[in-house]
Amino acid sequence: MTDLRSIPLFAGLSDAGIRRLQERLRVRRYSEGDVILRAGDPPTEMHVIVEGAARLELNAAWTRGRRALLGPAQAFGEMSVLSGSPVSATVLAQCDTKTLVLSAEDLASVLEVEPTLYRNISAMLGARLRHRTQPDALRLQPAVAVLVLHMDIEPVTALLRSLARGIGHYAPGSLLFDARSSQFDALLSRVARWREEAAGGQYLTVVSSAASLTAMRDLLMPGDVALHVKGAQVATVREDLDLGPVDSQTVLLGGRALPRAPGPWADSVSQEELAACSADGEAWNRERYPSLDRLARYVTFREVGIALSVGAAAGLAHLGFLEVLERSGVPIDFLCGSSMGGTVALGYGQCGNAPEFADAICRVSAQFAKARGIQILLRGSLVSHRRVQEMTRELFGERTFAELCRPVAVVAADLVAGQRVILDSGPIAAAAWATSAIPGIFPPLRIGSRILVDGGLVTRVPADLLLRRRCGLRIASVVHDAIGESQSDRDLEADRLQRQLDRPLGLHAALGASWKLLGWWDSAAQAQKADLVVKIPVSLRGGFDFTAGLRMVELGREATRRHIAAIRAEADRVLAPGIP
Repeated sequence: MTDLRSIPLFAGLSDAGIRRLQERLRVRRYSEGDVILRAGDPPTEMHVIVEGAARLELNAAWTRGRRALLGPAQAFGEMSVLSGSPVSATVLAQCDTKTLVLSAEDLASVLEVEPTLYRNISAMLGARLRHRTQPDALRLQPAVAVLVLHMDIEPVTALLRSLARGIGHYAPGSLLFDARSSQFDALLSRVARWREEAAGGQYLTVVSSAASLTAMRDLLMPGDVALHVKGAQVATVREDLDLGPVDSQTVLLGGRALPRAPGPWADSVSQEELAACSADGEAWNRERYPSLDRLARYVTFREVGIALSVGAAAGLAHLGFLEVLERSGVPIDFLCGSSMGGTVALGYGQCGNAPEFADAICRVSAQFAKARGIQILLRGSLVSHRRVQEMTRELFGERTFAELCRPVAVVAADLVAGQRVILDSGPIAAAAWATSAIPGIFPPLRIGSRILVDGGLVTRVPADLLLRRRCGLRIASVVHDAIGESQSDRDLEADRLQRQLDRPLGLHAALGASWKLLGWWDSAAQAQKADLVVKIPVSLRGGFDFTAGLRMVELGREATRRHIAAIRAEADRVLAPGIP
């Protein structure tokens, strides 16, 4: 029998509970199109999918008659069994499907002795409700993924097959349609029929040439996606053609973009990954071909996006947060940040792992704290232009966004236009400078007609940028003040700050404390655009202590460990095939 602990609904059950389930579960097999449950049936049983997929015909008003698709390890029928109400949706086998069936009586007997099962069912229902009531519920509609070929070489065929398999893994029942030799009327009819008949979350992957894009534009809708497939040796990856309301991404076949490429980050797939994927037959292995898997998850709304808050020196705690995520196997597909959160996002995108960048930035921060480079003749900032330039170049060199191992976007504020600026292309050293240029302390950066300063002026936690990506899980890491609540703690903090203000150049302490307060005040409200928020408490006195980088990283680890079980559970839900 299937390992029951690998099914989220049964995770954490005792050995006795697993044995009890094994005694009561029955295996059933269905052929494509078979009715598994019918709306109005009495509430006699629940099902867990082991193989294949099931399609739910949802007739409630909020679904607009759409269909939803469930994949392996997902359950259905449990709400009727628990409530005693008739089955609310007709469920059909999308393909040849095997389920584990538990009767209402047997479920009740297991629940009596296994409260963990109650918690698992509650978590599943809560996640399902949140998923289906989110404003970005475009993922619940049948969609189209267009693969636009800007090249015509043999590896393209392997890429098409591999991507179709990956998309089909996460969205069972998705299909591949090669439209390169089809008439437009035939393509129009095929897409229209797909939107009418397919289940929510399924994708019709249409292969098109670049010359056909103009015609394709009129077929696309919000929730659709276009992947531009190019050769690796390209000077830029930006697309000039407006594809309307769809998301677009460039895929470089054969490797990364050229060094110093001026454009934004692009996905890339190597020949080695394509060969590994082809050798695996019908199986899908995330670890063996991570780039293909990331692409498939981007298409199917299964990216994990991370937003990092402001925090000055305390923002180094985000590195501890990222380290715990990566060690727990939680994928990190897209990062964004503001101020120090932006610098950390860029460093992680550059190195690909948190400890490496933590060592580098903690060393540079400690050096800065010893010799700050404060100008004798103060101009627009305490710290000199030359000192900031040295630090950013030491950390990031001449690299560009196109060379990062993950897509990153950071926030800055333009003092000239009074606007928020999103930086996602060009040199990353300049972006790190701009996003963290705290007014009065670090010098602004001029780029053309823009004079850029710290992104915390306009956005403390850029969780709204995650809404622009195809993220299935959005996580915000927020550094916040952990000053004690007692009067004695506040008195001590007031005495310490007053001593700093009374010293020569006490202006530095006044600016620093004021900036931290401004940055932390409404971070929590902005973070609510994320699905999960990890709060990292840091003492106000440590917020500007650049000698305490390693301690900040450890605070990030400690806070994230308290949340990691919930984060992993949500990540497992996002990575499971089908729709919750």
